[in-house]
Amino acid sequence: MICPKCDRQLQDDARFCPECGAYVPPAGETQADRATGPSGGPGGRVDMIHPRVPPRSPHICWWNLLVSGLAQMIHGQMGKGVLWLSLTIASNMLFPLLLAVIIGIASVVDAFMVGKTLQKGVPVGKWEWFPKADGRVPLRPSR
Repeated sequence: MICPKCDRQLQDDARFCPECGAYVPPAGETQADRATGPSGGPGGRVDMIHPRVPPRSPHICWWNLLVSGLAQMIHGQMGKGVLWLSLTIASNMLFPLLLAVIIGIASVVDAFMVGKTLQKGVPVGKWEWFPKADGRVPLRPSR
């Protein structure tokens, strides 16, 4: 298979060009399929966060120690990031440190797993918690 943008030779199962990042449609996909995507929305499912080229580091999860939910917001899970922040604020009002530490650790682990999954080229849901890339098909070949 050849990249439609930069003419580089690709693997047969590649969905994105590792050189220029262009989308490579699978055999038999029409222009109309690409325009609507599997859920009818433009370019794909509306409730999914797709990997960026180049991907963001999963290590931005440590920013959640400063502002809970910030890493989720940076990865595109805005609603989930706001929920983490709200839980942290509410827990500080009820149990001033204990619950906030537990929520903080959970938000860091969740943000790392989201980042790692996106870095592998696998999309995640906007409200997906602690995702794992194992067993999922990446949208682009890993380097």
